[in-house]
Amino acid sequence: MRPRPRASLWVRLGLCAGLAVLTARPGACEGLSREEFDAAIGLVESVYAPDFAARRLTLRVRHDWDSEELPQTTRDGEGSLIVVGGRWVRREGMTQDALALAVCHELGHQLGGAPTVGPLWSWLSSEGQADYFATLKCLRRVFSDRRGAEFSRVSSPSAAAAQACSQAYSDGGEQALCLRSAMAGLSLMSVLAARAGDPEPRFETPAAEQVPASLEDYPSRQCRLDTFLAGAVCRQSPMISMSYSDPARGACTASQGHAEGLRPRCWYKPPPGEPLVPKWILWALRGGGREGPALPRDLEAFPAPGSGWEPFDGSVPR
Repeated sequence: MRPRPRASLWVRLGLCAGLAVLTARPGACEGLSREEFDAAIGLVESVYAPDFAARRLTLRVRHDWDSEELPQTTRDGEGSLIVVGGRWVRREGMTQDALALAVCHELGHQLGGAPTVGPLWSWLSSEGQADYFATLKCLRRVFSDRRGAEFSRVSSPSAAAAQACSQAYSDGGEQALCLRSAMAGLSLMSVLAARAGDPEPRFETPAAEQVPASLEDYPSRQCRLDTFLAGAVCRQSPMISMSYSDPARGACTASQGHAEGLRPRCWYKPPPGEPLVPKWILWALRGGGREGPALPRDLEAFPAPGSGWEPFDGSVPR
């Protein structure tokens, strides 16, 4: 592993010479090499090629090293095509983990399920859903492959992300995988923010906005970072495929009892009938079946537990 310390853009630039020594890699401040670029893309492609073949689709990933274009995806007569430019990955602070996440996002457009981009593009998952798929499903499988063990990554994890992962998982390996995925999200969003001249998002400052309807286009970078973390802490199996008719399948939802890993409201509006918090939280807020404190106003609209409903027993659905 070739670690890349995490800091603000200007601090990273100022310490560039020092980073080359710390990482034992002279080009540490120059982003990815051609070899690292090809290795990260190739691993994601090899992991997911069988999934596309099972759907009678051919996955093709074009490595365009001399292009500044960000990754993009489409379908044509030959199957599914993803094109990944190579100039932008040479920016300071870029990691192989972040590039793998960017490719996973494009796969998420093809395999991420609902919500999708309108009736004319029913196969194309929305931007937020592609982000959710990227850490919920794709990176878990990619990072579980031993070929990705030496990928460059951020070496200074966020305390907020580490806490979220430790609360979601009891197993040390799962915590590490969760944190690695979350930090890949921070690395990617930081590079894209620097490319656009915008402030970097932070795990400590989640997006506060709530959309009236699910977005099809990109949400804010802060919202995207929140989504990457949500996918990482959701304990659903990466082997459960997403559905294009049921957004709950393979995802974390309140109706299934999940309190963590729900799609963020900064881009996602749950369908009618889907509560925004699980029933066991409502049960706890109501005093565990006894007369308890008044519910916050934004929870009053949710139905109270019905007769015969069993309180949360401490287990977390997988």
